[in-house]
Amino acid sequence: MGIPVLTDNGIGELKEGAHVSDVRERCEVVSDTEQLGSEGMKERVLIVRVGSETVRAIINDDRIWRIEITSPRLVTGDSIGVDTPLHQIAIKRGARFVPGEDGVYGFVANHCAMSFRFSVPLRAPRGGDWTVAKIDSAHGDATVDRILITKCRP
Repeated sequence: MGIPVLTDNGIGELKEGAHVSDVRERCEVVSDTEQLGSEGMKERVLIVRVGSETVRAIINDDRIWRIEITSPRLVTGDSIGVDTPLHQIAIKRGARFVPGEDGVYGFVANHCAMSFRFSVPLRAPRGGDWTVAKIDSAHGDATVDRILITKCRP
């Protein structure tokens, strides 16, 4: 069996919104622990084996709330994954970039549930926001270091 493809629903049998008991039935759960999250709060985290890789699944109300991908072996059908250059995100339809608490996040129209994190300066250049052209010009060689899958938001 090959490595599953990242989709807006999740990866393989690990799906956003799935109940933890369903994940346990369909997937190999390596661990189920509380960890310190990015905002300094404890969060429940499942570590789930997907193929030969492991991914983090953040739990809220006993359901998968967010899936975090850090392995470059897990990619979308159009080959976006960890280590994809920012320039390849910038040329996608509907590309936009938004500063977050720990990096700049890229979004594209064809992947409404995914955000692509880049470790680039959070401050936009003088005189404005991170437009696609500005961030591509300044940081086009930066690469995705994490993909987050949540719920599609129109």
